[in-house]
Amino acid sequence: MKRKKMMFVLLFIGSLFIWADTARFNDMGFSPNGLQYLFGQYGELLQTDGSTKGYAEFFAVDTAKNEYIKDGVFKINASYKTSGMSGESVFDELVAGKDSFISSYNIPAESNSVVLYHVSSNIEFTDFGTVGFLSSDKIDRDAVSSPIYKDVVEFRDFTNPSTDEVETYKVRLNEFVEGKGKNAESSFYLIVEQRTSSGKKRNFLAGNPKLKRKGVTGYRLNRVLRDSSGKTLVFVIEKQVEESFGPSVRFMVETVRLSD
Repeated sequence: MKRKKMMFVLLFIGSLFIWADTARFNDMGFSPNGLQYLFGQYGELLQTDGSTKGYAEFFAVDTAKNEYIKDGVFKINASYKTSGMSGESVFDELVAGKDSFISSYNIPAESNSVVLYHVSSNIEFTDFGTVGFLSSDKIDRDAVSSPIYKDVVEFRDFTNPSTDEVETYKVRLNEFVEGKGKNAESSFYLIVEQRTSSGKKRNFLAGNPKLKRKGVTGYRLNRVLRDSSGKTLVFVIEKQVEESFGPSVRFMVETVRLSD
């Protein structure tokens, strides 16, 4: 029994060094026409004395152009002002201060995103409490232990209001990594295949394989969201980033406009 307890402690301590910081993703939602999408991330940075400093960011995306809206990036960095604050509290403060910007795009108070896919580990749904996760049977590795997936993710959209057909999607993430650690440079892109129940097929590309990101050593498809009109898809990507304080996880998105 003592040996098992010791092994558990060692495994737990070891896991702390796998990720120095993992941000939490906030799906803020779409504008009514799906042309704008807002998302955020927040967390706490652990200090050498054991204390923490909260940080928060949110981003406004032009989904047709697949790029940030001009002046649409907002941040509160970890500093002495956020010492002891949770990332969620810092995020709430950030959003409250930009209420007029958010309201200008008619982003709802509660996210209106439709979740088509969410990566999940193989543990039981009850272990996540009340949170529901959609998973692909193409992925059989644990979502916590591995930051990168190379599998094809497959899911269906049964309720797209813009069509009477069931849409089946297959998504493959292709990444390119050169170097290791802080010296790494990487890029990725997504190949998205859409097939309808009547047999129609369309292909989309999301991401830019020519865009090199320094210090990023891996990517993972975290979830796929759709706007309520059925015209826009958002692919939420986790980035494994090598920071000065250790490896961390940050979020970004790629967008595909299905129709105008």
